[in-house]
Amino acid sequence: PTSSASTAATAAAGPSLQLEARAPSWVQVTASDGKVIFSQLLQAGAPQSVRVPAGSAPLSVVVGNAPQTTVNYAGKPVDLAPNTRANVARFTLK
Repeated sequence: PTSSASTAATAAAGPSLQLEARAPSWVQVTASDGKVIFSQLLQAGAPQSVRVPAGSAPLSVVVGNAPQTTVNYAGKPVDLAPNTRANVARFTLK
């Protein structure tokens, strides 16, 4: 029974979010229900992978020090520049 439960959990996972900073950067990811699923200060050169729970999109994302941070969602790069004001990017991922 445990193996089928872990298989179901894996199948229920949504797309992954990849974060990487070239300088310290703060990132917060909030699910559509308002629950924070990731909130952390990223260190330069220490990539993070966030497992997005199925059904939690759209995600609200805030990235501090956005010019020094790269974001990939579901295997695709996210352009932070259009959503960046005063080094902070705020955007929604669907």
